[in-house]
Amino acid sequence: MYSNYTPSYVVVYEKGNNTIEWMSLQGEPADFTRYFDNMIQRINPEEPIKGTYTGALYSTNELAIFTNHHPDYGKCISMRNADPANGYLYNVGEYTGNVYGKMYMGTASSLNIHNCTFGYGASKYFICNDVLHVFNGLDRKLPVFNESTFVKSTEVKQAISSKQFQRYKKATFVLHKDGHVGCYHVYDDVMEDVKVDGEPFMLDSLYGCFTEATGMGSNKPYCVYLLGSRNGEFNLYRFYVNYINRVVQPLQLEAKMPVDADFAKSTKYWWGSFGENYAFYTIGNSICRFDYYEMETFEPATAKKLITFDADEEIVDVFPLTTGMGLRDEDDCTIVLLYKKSTNTSSLFVYNTVTGKKIKEYKNIIPGKARKVEKVI
Repeated sequence: MYSNYTPSYVVVYEKGNNTIEWMSLQGEPADFTRYFDNMIQRINPEEPIKGTYTGALYSTNELAIFTNHHPDYGKCISMRNADPANGYLYNVGEYTGNVYGKMYMGTASSLNIHNCTFGYGASKYFICNDVLHVFNGLDRKLPVFNESTFVKSTEVKQAISSKQFQRYKKATFVLHKDGHVGCYHVYDDVMEDVKVDGEPFMLDSLYGCFTEATGMGSNKPYCVYLLGSRNGEFNLYRFYVNYINRVVQPLQLEAKMPVDADFAKSTKYWWGSFGENYAFYTIGNSICRFDYYEMETFEPATAKKLITFDADEEIVDVFPLTTGMGLRDEDDCTIVLLYKKSTNTSSLFVYNTVTGKKIKEYKNIIPGKARKVEKVI
């Protein structure tokens, strides 16, 4: 029976009564054929996921939902049917274990997991108790870790990568508590400390990141843009990522573009087109697009407002998609998660990434505040 619920996409949402739920969506964003809300209530009604949502990590076979609830700190959920012949014993929607004890095998008395990111073909990562753990993006199982395994860096405040974080443009920036910024590119390489004019690159906060659309494959040069603040000043930095004989080289700062502080703090998400020289940001209830080709100064006044949603709708997250399996720089569509506080419901808005043209809207189908959407691979 559970196989009827097998998702093509999954949405994690907060119910509003200190519990977390998820929704199974079947079909493609342009025309979801069926969707099933309250999947935990359907399959595990005796074991709701309690606590405050802190993140979610998808890993092909499974989905982990992280919370602040002691002692489990969230649940791990099967996203596929059981395959006993190959040692996989869980059906869609069944719990595969608690986060603490199934994924985390260390000795800490509490867990704080956040900054969770899954980049298919690249890596997946999160910060747990100030330690950045990075794992193979192609591994179908959720990672098993402790304080000393899969550690990329310690004393970490933030990690950020482009929402186009896919196979080919993998730069991830790591901000440490002392302000110095590091960068890594694949799950099993060594993080570099970013240097500018021979000195450590220092920031107080990371606000956004996007990568250049080049049309080239893996281990080819590209630019990555980072919005960050230092001592109250905001800048959009352009770094050049170079490869020599398929080996990535230290980042080179090409441009530092001042950004108005009030404007920067009012933006929420930044991302780029996969196939065009456009980047996007959200500000208030609007999505704006700007052209970064040969850009040496950032001028918000030149940006085009692509979409403006209703005043009572909050943009919770955006999820830009490539065509197929993301094997080339090509735009598909973008899914926007919208939350309406007055009704405690969320909607999905699907549009053409570059033009902003509406493709489909699924109004108020999520009975709670949507937090994350993932494509099930």
